[in-house]
Amino acid sequence: MTKISLLVTVLMHLSVCTPLLSADEDTKFIIGGYIDAYIATDNGISRTNMKDDTNMRQFTFVSPRKNEFAINTAQVTGKINYKGIVRSIMTFHVGDLHKTAYSATGVQMPIVQQANAGIKIFDNLWLDAGYFLTHIGGEGMLPKDNWLTSHSLVTYFEPFFQAGIRASYETDDLTGQFWVLNGNGIFDENNYNKTFGGFLSYRFADYITVSYAGVIGNEEPGNPNDAITHQLHNLVASLSITKEFAVKLQGDLALKDVKDANGKIINGQYLGVFATAHYEFIKKLSGTFRFAFVDNEDGVYAPALSGIDLTLGCEYKPYDNSYIRLEGRMLNFGDNYKLFNMNSGKPTNSRSDFILNFGVWIN
Repeated sequence: MTKISLLVTVLMHLSVCTPLLSADEDTKFIIGGYIDAYIATDNGISRTNMKDDTNMRQFTFVSPRKNEFAINTAQVTGKINYKGIVRSIMTFHVGDLHKTAYSATGVQMPIVQQANAGIKIFDNLWLDAGYFLTHIGGEGMLPKDNWLTSHSLVTYFEPFFQAGIRASYETDDLTGQFWVLNGNGIFDENNYNKTFGGFLSYRFADYITVSYAGVIGNEEPGNPNDAITHQLHNLVASLSITKEFAVKLQGDLALKDVKDANGKIINGQYLGVFATAHYEFIKKLSGTFRFAFVDNEDGVYAPALSGIDLTLGCEYKPYDNSYIRLEGRMLNFGDNYKLFNMNSGKPTNSRSDFILNFGVWIN
């Protein structure tokens, strides 16, 4: 039995079982699952080898295969909470996100999406350690956590996961975190230095939440003679303007010394911004529009480029724990970044994507 078919079988059994199991009255054990399936296409040149996982569509971690039905993720999550003073979470996953975001980046145990445990030091103060999803960014890795399935260009350059220890202060309106990490967007240590991170989120009212997230540290692999400090700063504002209309705004700034075209060391800068508007037309039916811009011409991250993406999507939610989405995205880079091959054989700087997907989960 393949990994995907095994997880699908597990989730089918979970869907007919209560998600809450108790070892005793003080311990809560919750098992949940999530499946997201899709079919996607674009107007670029078709792949010649459909089984070659290294030949996925460019600039996307989700829905990367072309003209074939596939699974973004099939995952099972277990959560434990003991008397509100000890907590733990572990998620195992398979699918294309497992391949593009984990296996392709060299993760040693790519089937583990996250695995961490924590203890409450005193009221509202927690200490957690292990493998985590990232604290950076206004879009989550999983489609169910976002208004759109595809990620913006800004999110494409952000980390999805990290390993380390976290101290956090948590209330209904305020969350503050301090992180010590192996690195930015990695599980396994790649040098002799640690990366430090921070997160601060405050809900000013029911309709506006503002957060800051950042990391700073040496991300150069090995034991470099001259370490290079990388820093990434992220600011997100979420506004619920009316019951039906919401907006999310984000800005990223990254700084790192890089080499220019002449081999000279320069102070490299990366800038990414996006704005997303979400409107619920009627109950269960909504639309989302997103504009994103990135300037990575200094090559702080790979690949070096600048451009925009425009995304328009429609979502129907039969139930609160499911969705069906149809969306289109246009990528357009600067004239000197002709990174796409068309069926005509001519390279171009733009591409149009289309995705149909659906997801179901239980918590």
